[in-house]
Amino acid sequence: MEAELIRDAILAGSDRLDRRFGGEELENERSFDLTRRSLYFSCQPEIDGRSEFAALFDAPDPLQCYRRTRSLMPQQALALTNSRLIDESSMAAATAISERAHGDPDRFVDLAWLELLGRPANTDERQACLTFLRTTDDDASTADANQQTGDSAASRRAALVRVLWNHHEFLTIR
Repeated sequence: MEAELIRDAILAGSDRLDRRFGGEELENERSFDLTRRSLYFSCQPEIDGRSEFAALFDAPDPLQCYRRTRSLMPQQALALTNSRLIDESSMAAATAISERAHGDPDRFVDLAWLELLGRPANTDERQACLTFLRTTDDDASTADANQQTGDSAASRRAALVRVLWNHHEFLTIR
């Protein structure tokens, strides 16, 4: 997917996308603060004409008639794991999916795969997700080292959402 679609799909998947039509052009330094569709952010040759997030995912180049290159680089996975956009969106998506699943880990996995990837998880994928979600705090001490919420189960659900957003089926249109 293009940079704008990735950002918008993440915001939509977490029910945070501002779907209003119209409005002024937005400055790229606000792309992590605002939830407006990516279409409204500026795209120009000047230094402030590209967002850091979009630049990683082959944003249009205004100096090349807005052509896009196609690349795959490690920084893309890092941006989909460690950026503020992903942190806030994964927690919001995990909370919303968990509420619809009524706290049931099996139902959470089923809903997460359907809502974020558009298909059910196969048996192996489902089992791997459930094993991860049911990891005890002692087993997950490394994974929870950066946790800020104090709720390790919520932290693991948000981490699973981040993993699904890094899945090639989320990033690739077939």
